[in-house]
Amino acid sequence: MSIVTEPWVLLLLAYLAAVSVPLALTDARRLRLPNAYVVPGLGLLACSVLAVTLRAPPGSAAGAAALAASAGAAAVAGGAWAAGMLGMGDVKLAVLLAGASSLTDARAPILWCGTTGVLAAAGVAAVLSGAGRSTEERATAAVRIPLGPPMLAAFWFAILTCLPP
Repeated sequence: MSIVTEPWVLLLLAYLAAVSVPLALTDARRLRLPNAYVVPGLGLLACSVLAVTLRAPPGSAAGAAALAASAGAAAVAGGAWAAGMLGMGDVKLAVLLAGASSLTDARAPILWCGTTGVLAAAGVAAVLSGAGRSTEERATAAVRIPLGPPMLAAFWFAILTCLPP
């Protein structure tokens, strides 16, 4: 059984498809990633990892790979949160997207990380350049950048790139 056809993984991807636009818009407008969208996805991720682990053939590391991707995202994003560089919503979304991407293809987390970095860097450059703000506003405004939209865009790029034809 292919991991992508596992019913729990398909349910997780359908859920992420349903909440991606509202999450991106909310983060872009309010700089918040609401728990009402992210936490149910984490529950579906846990169920998906468990289902893949229980149905995988002996010796398969699919469930372990998803746990490793999620744990890695939690460690890196959690460290950035502790340093004041990310919000907790960004941390939870990173864990969710890293785990979900690893359930579809082994290459997906690498594509997700790389694409997120490129998109986030472009957003940071736009904000720091002061695009659309006066000189006074740039001097006094705290720089807060919504990272949900680039993370979600990168996730869907990675998923669509790695899905079988």
